[in-house]
Amino acid sequence: MLKLTHPDRFGKAYPRIGGQTVYQEATPLEYLVRLQVCNEAFGDDMRLEQVMLDAEGAVRVITSQPSIFGIHPETEDLHRHLFEQGFEPLEAVDDFPTTNDWFRAADRILIFDAHSGNYIQTANGVIVPIDIYAEKVP
Repeated sequence: MLKLTHPDRFGKAYPRIGGQTVYQEATPLEYLVRLQVCNEAFGDDMRLEQVMLDAEGAVRVITSQPSIFGIHPETEDLHRHLFEQGFEPLEAVDDFPTTNDWFRAADRILIFDAHSGNYIQTANGVIVPIDIYAEKVP
């Protein structure tokens, strides 16, 4: 499957400025680093195919990844999977996750946007991330 970014758009970045996490648009390099983190942390096979300038001079990144077939998992199944993978929700009430943001201390992986729409559950029950934001934090 091929993915082409929107012109001059590379998703989110959450740098820490003055001890605070702020939202800003990611650079192409930040986008590619996130893809590499997903490959390392989740065994993904996302590949950089091309960086190009479109007809208007905007930068676009083309990546590929294997097609994954299945359904979006139920939220409860996804949360169970994330716990089994060593992730903890960044916010929880009575041990029930209330956010789509998770952290795995063992390898310092932080993931955002971890909701059912960004995962596929295959016919044999394996839950695979397909479009999450992941970063390795110090």
